[in-house]
Amino acid sequence: MARAAHSLVALVMLAAACGEGGGKAYRFAATPTPIATRVPVPAGALDPSFGDGGVARIDFGGLSFGAADLFVRADGRIVVGGTGSVGRDMSFALVRFQPDGTLDPTFGVAGISLDATTQGPEQGGVELFRMTQARDGAIVAVGCTGQNPPCDWVIARYSADGVLDETFGEHGVVVLDRDDTGPTGVAVTADGSVIVAGSISAVGYEGDYFLVRLTASGTLDPNFGSGGSRRIDVGEDAGEALLLEPDGKILLGGCTGEAFTLLRLLPDGSFDPTFGSGGVSITSHPGLHGTVRDLLPGPNGDYIAAGTVIGHRGAIARFESDGRLDPSFGTGGAAALDERSSAVHIMRAAADVQGGIVAAGQLVIDAVNVFGLTRVDAAGFLDPAFGDGGVSATPIGFISQAHAVAIAPDGGILAAGLALDGTTFFTLARFGGGTR
Repeated sequence: MARAAHSLVALVMLAAACGEGGGKAYRFAATPTPIATRVPVPAGALDPSFGDGGVARIDFGGLSFGAADLFVRADGRIVVGGTGSVGRDMSFALVRFQPDGTLDPTFGVAGISLDATTQGPEQGGVELFRMTQARDGAIVAVGCTGQNPPCDWVIARYSADGVLDETFGEHGVVVLDRDDTGPTGVAVTADGSVIVAGSISAVGYEGDYFLVRLTASGTLDPNFGSGGSRRIDVGEDAGEALLLEPDGKILLGGCTGEAFTLLRLLPDGSFDPTFGSGGVSITSHPGLHGTVRDLLPGPNGDYIAAGTVIGHRGAIARFESDGRLDPSFGTGGAAALDERSSAVHIMRAAADVQGGIVAAGQLVIDAVNVFGLTRVDAAGFLDPAFGDGGVSATPIGFISQAHAVAIAPDGGILAAGLALDGTTFFTLARFGGGTR
């Protein structure tokens, strides 16, 4: 199964397949309402107390693929990562927002970290795909050189305040000579090592899962796999999601032969024989013919897998700790979604305080792409009180798409992506949280 495009710009330009500030002025569309004045917001509706009517947007100028990922700090501040412009070329762009949707002036330059160093040597621009927060607050972002795969992998490490970490790689950046599909997952271990996941793929080749582990200084870790990397051939494979467990085990999600697939590895990169069949769990559920795009830890050592299936539909599943589908979740392990909720082309998911799962992605309404959210409860059933019958469809600008989702400390839902409205905006929206 081929890998899906990472951005709406790429979707417009190509057919989607399965499977430093420097004083630059940015346009920032936000006239926020003080957070103290917030009133309850219906689940799935835009929160008018955030940004401008629920939305914060930044125009970097030039070509941008918008926001690709986000996380929320314990203090409620929101870090959003994506792609922005440095001159004519694209660079990793990190933005930190305060809980009310205004830029955080203590981060980067006036809230934005944008540095041409992340372009790598003579690479002509990069695109950020994923990022994560380390235990010490540092930020690690991964992406791809050039505008589209095949490409080399770029890994950058920043301080908690958005400054590239000179102790990592070369001036904070590591470039791996890959010339294949870009990285799709990143995690940081307790000792600061960085694990990056993706696929090996080429024209006419089936594809394999692929992982790399770097030391805290950015060198390949010889104690992992073969010289720091691990290539796994199960069949026709595509690695799309990564989850690091507290004990150091690595969970990798994607697809094998067009089926939701999970792999669990030990910290050294070898298979965990207690999981699935020799470390691999390939589903046969008829509703899970597709690829896992995001993995979440469940409350009881289990796992939530969200992704897309044949027909560009969304799907959510729950696996038990040993890799079997949990038959008590939804219908035989797959969430019970209806026609509208499954129409959300899921990119990412988040678990809320009620144990429900909010999934985000693209939804097409009257031939227009909009921010799409859907929510299922802890038992895997659609929440009819969320949005309109379990679905929130929100146009932002002329065309928009959600790429990532997270839950704020107060239960609000944050979704990041892009909006096309004359230009491409780096976009963050806040919605009311789930209720079931």
